Amino acid sequence: MSTIGFGALLFGLSGAGDKGSGSPQVLIFITIGLVFLGFFIHRQLSSKDPLLNLRVFNFRMYTNTTIISMMVMYGDMILLPIYLQTSRGFSVLDTALLLLPGALVNAFMSPIYGKMLDKLVIKQVVIIGLLFTHPSIWGVTNLTETTIEKM
Repeated sequence: MSTIGFGALLFGLSGAGDKGSGSPQVLIFITIGLVFLGFFIHRQLSSKDPLLNLRVFNFRMYTNTTIISMMVMYGDMILLPIYLQTSRGFSVLDTALLLLPGALVNAFMSPIYGKMLDKLVIKQVVIIGLLFTHPSIWGVTNLTETTIEKM
């Protein structure tokens, strides 16, 4: 159900750029995707042994942290490379090398954060993470067409 749901939703959303968001094909696939994802969610919530435990989203702090993390990852992994390659003329290699230090820090710190979660309260870990995330996000809010020349 999740495969059909996500597949149809992705196919519908990707077709919206070419055919328009009001196209019958796009609307049908988005509807099919949402229906199957609804079935999947219902099945997971009603199962005694779910494949994906969605009950964790009942915890407000976890839900909010997940939403914030997704927004940061969307900007970092999708929008920044598109900006660098299309607007600034970076090659794919240059973009990858520019983003490599952040990926390495993330890979190095992930196990450490996991151990911190085992020892500390989640609120403390989230505050520490946001203290590091906030300055890095602020750094890319002032990008202009002359940002690279100023560096």
